[in-house]
Amino acid sequence: MEDEQVEKVKLFIEESKQNSGGKFTTDDLREIMEFLISHIEENIEFYQLMFKAGKDSTLHEKLYSLLNNYLNSFTSMKGEISGIPFSYFMSYVSGAGLSFLRHWVEDNQRIPKEDLINYFYDIVNHGPATIIQREINK
Repeated sequence: MEDEQVEKVKLFIEESKQNSGGKFTTDDLREIMEFLISHIEENIEFYQLMFKAGKDSTLHEKLYSLLNNYLNSFTSMKGEISGIPFSYFMSYVSGAGLSFLRHWVEDNQRIPKEDLINYFYDIVNHGPATIIQREINK
């Protein structure tokens, strides 16, 4: 079941990559986020069960692998993204992103999907420091 769910997301990402000629834009990224979050919402009981299963589930590893394959396509010949070693970049992005999604899945007072997409997009595009600075500048 895990493979089936992850495969749906993988196919969407591959289609997006083909449609954009392999060059993703922030609009492509938003479409992928919207698809992923909608997919999770439509299958929320499955994701809740898999996250609760802990080590008995390999869902986290499969989502990590999917994200790793997607982001790896942006690495330089040196194995970096914008000068950052890919393994460190991947560690930060995957840890934050997967934790963010898991929190939403497990939240008993889950926020609306549209809000989650907007928050996720804002954090990904502007980063925590920029968002904190906005708050300071109020």
